[in-house]
Amino acid sequence: MLLFERMLGLLGIILFLSSCVKTTPKQKILGTSNDLISALKEDRESDFNKLIGVELSVIAKDDEMLHRDYTKIRRYVQKYTSFDRLYAKITDQYDDVSKLRVEIPIFKGMDSVENIKEIRLNIFFGPPQFVPLNKISGYELIIK
Repeated sequence: MLLFERMLGLLGIILFLSSCVKTTPKQKILGTSNDLISALKEDRESDFNKLIGVELSVIAKDDEMLHRDYTKIRRYVQKYTSFDRLYAKITDQYDDVSKLRVEIPIFKGMDSVENIKEIRLNIFFGPPQFVPLNKISGYELIIK
């Protein structure tokens, strides 16, 4: 009986330790990026806004600008692709204040009516000592 109790205790310890696997920064970034895509897909503007981990003034935005940007992003996705086709691509590029850029491609081709060749949403993460990876530290809609 003592052997059984020890084995049961050992099994409990093994299960506990295996559940303590840490999430990598890349996994956190992809999770947050997917949360942002879900907010766009499900038209939850307030969830999109809550993912911004800095004061809007830091990214030169206000509530009205944020609303306009959100509406524009959704409109481009609806026109050029679908929400189900959006995905996040982590780059190895950082801006001048060490924020990591993640790209969400929306369109690549040629729209001769609008004179657009590419649309993507860049979202930025970090630096992690100032902005946790479950929030974004900025975004920009790129239209070329």
